[in-house]
Amino acid sequence: MCSKLLDVKEGILLRDIDQERKRINLSINRETIAKEKPKKISANAKRKKYEQEIIRILLNYGNEKISYGKDSLSICKFIFDELNSDNIKLEIDPYNRIYSEIKEIVNKNNEINQAHFISHNDNEITTLCVDLLSDKHTISENWALRHKIYTNIESQNLKKTAEKSVLMLKLQHVNDEIKIIQAKIQNNNADNKDISLLNNLIKIKNKISILVGRNSS
Repeated sequence: MCSKLLDVKEGILLRDIDQERKRINLSINRETIAKEKPKKISANAKRKKYEQEIIRILLNYGNEKISYGKDSLSICKFIFDELNSDNIKLEIDPYNRIYSEIKEIVNKNNEINQAHFISHNDNEITTLCVDLLSDKHTISENWALRHKIYTNIESQNLKKTAEKSVLMLKLQHVNDEIKIIQAKIQNNNADNKDISLLNNLIKIKNKISILVGRNSS
């Protein structure tokens, strides 16, 4: 009888110790979660993502035509014109090199040849292009959700896809310019022209944000 009672008490004690251990662990986990700050994607990482998307679209669909009213133009022509109009260049390697080469090819009235890029003499370009050409009908799930591109087959909505990619890069470009001026203001190096430019950039940012269906921040 005494032995059974000791067994019962020991069982209760072990149960209580186990529950207390779980409570302590849960408490520690909650404290850890509370202390952890959400990771922010750097401006450079965002720009890299948007520049990569521009290259992906050019490689996969640059020769395709999209229509604007009675007129039509190629995807690559649309992207070149849009970025040139705002003097936006691709800045991150190797996307800037691929972009320049595609532009040079198109300016010579030639079409984009995918085989040229997947057998490029630059191994870095070859590796990247093979990856970007691996599935031309699939858009990344994160990109689709974030930028509200809902389509089963991407090629069915090329106009919207191309427009979104250009707008996202433009928005990041504007954000980068805004941060440069804000830094000048913080360091007391800004003049009236900077303040005026900042106000205009904020207006442009708000307009682009509306166009891509995002709230201005």
